[in-house]
Amino acid sequence: MYGYQNFSAADQRASLKRLRSLSTLAAVILWSALNHIAIANDRAAGVPEEAKWVKVDGVVDGDTIVLMDKTRVRLHGIDTPERDQPYGKQATGALDALIETQDPR
Repeated sequence: MYGYQNFSAADQRASLKRLRSLSTLAAVILWSALNHIAIANDRAAGVPEEAKWVKVDGVVDGDTIVLMDKTRVRLHGIDTPERDQPYGKQATGALDALIETQDPR
């Protein structure tokens, strides 16, 4: 037979505390996700309004990036080793650290 269980005041307080902890955790996760989205879409300070604003999909190597529309961009005046050459991984990592990518390669 199904019945109503009487919980002690201590059990009720413990349940309420767990519920508050879970609610707080959910709020922090949601805030982090929304904050990251807002930051990713904001135009950086000092970028002229007439400049085209694009998102980077990935870093190819130390001097080449791929945009979200799959356009490859080679940085003018920059010459770094390819990934498979000595210091290539370091060059790629340095460029990746300078820009935000959604899917670092």
